[in-house]
Amino acid sequence: SFTYGQPMGSIGSVGAAGPCFSPSSTMGTAGLGSAGFAPAQQVPSATPATATGPASSPRASGASPTGAAPQVPMTPIPSGQYEVTRVVTQGGVPITTVRPSTSQVLTREQVLEKKVQEMTAQLSQKDKQIAELRSKLAKYEGKDVGAGGAKARTINRACSSGFRRLTGARPTMRYAAADKDDLTDVRLEEFYNDTGSAVPFRRINQGFYRFGDTIVELQIINHKLMARTEDGWNRGKWGPIEKFICNFENIERERAGIEQENA
Repeated sequence: SFTYGQPMGSIGSVGAAGPCFSPSSTMGTAGLGSAGFAPAQQVPSATPATATGPASSPRASGASPTGAAPQVPMTPIPSGQYEVTRVVTQGGVPITTVRPSTSQVLTREQVLEKKVQEMTAQLSQKDKQIAELRSKLAKYEGKDVGAGGAKARTINRACSSGFRRLTGARPTMRYAAADKDDLTDVRLEEFYNDTGSAVPFRRINQGFYRFGDTIVELQIINHKLMARTEDGWNRGKWGPIEKFICNFENIERERAGIEQENA
């Protein structure tokens, strides 16, 4: 055995590798198990921290080595929506002034104008279709579009003597009153069955009938059976039922393909 008497303070400074031995520690031949060990103690450093330490590193703090202001990333301007009008630098920071792009505004105006043109074209097409349908309807009803006067003259000529020949005859199809409590319906039955009309009456509702394809409104006014239509006959006023049949008998016969009464 030997005595290790050298003080540990002379072996190394604080923080050296290895344990710190006591100055009076003795190592036996049986091994190091009988030796006394003292744990190492960390002694604070007496040297103050300098500005060159890791915490004050320019790279860690983000400061520029030259002392300039930090660079601020610029927000990209949306392409096609805005245009740059002015760029100034204030405190090392660029300030950009923008306004809505003129080309973008014009593009929107063009889109709206295109929509207006499309809608105008659609309206024109609809007007054309309406005109065609009116023309077909007028032909179906025996009217001539824009020739109301000619139609009226035709009606008046048919009325000159036609109804007198119908009086005292019998209709092709007799009319039976649908409602015996309706005085207008009863009067129509009495009157029509004494004529030689080939165009039948059909009841639509109380006071409204269909004479062939013509819709007529009937009503008793001053004890007389009067008729009125919505197509301009008699200037839209009430007229005697005799005059109505006189005017529309040949028109409805022509529509139905029946031989007309000669004047």
